[in-house]
Amino acid sequence: MQKLLETLRRGGSIGVLPDQDPPTGSGVFAPFFGIAAHSPVFASRLARRTGATILYVYAERLSWGRGYVLHIEPAPPEVAGADEVRAVTAVNRGVEACIRRFPAQYYWAYMRFRRRPVGEPPFYPW
Repeated sequence: MQKLLETLRRGGSIGVLPDQDPPTGSGVFAPFFGIAAHSPVFASRLARRTGATILYVYAERLSWGRGYVLHIEPAPPEVAGADEVRAVTAVNRGVEACIRRFPAQYYWAYMRFRRRPVGEPPFYPW
């Protein structure tokens, strides 16, 4: 984490995948498409600590192997808020907006909801 902080403080760029289930202690439960998902706090913490601008960067695969179109969207300022659940909820809303642009291109097979809040039943039937 220290190297990433140094990079951002020098004005550099880093990439973070915000739609993963982070290790225990590295996330909070926040809505993702209306379902509580264990979501990483990493991006919002970095933004809060460094003032770095958060951008959503995603690729649109073109048909017939013609390549990709890169899309870049600014994140709302709430992603760097002090309330981690609200900040991560804002991050997740931004990821949802990107996915909604090209839903067929998202990796839906990733078991995003395998970890559940205490007391909630398993999301997946197996």
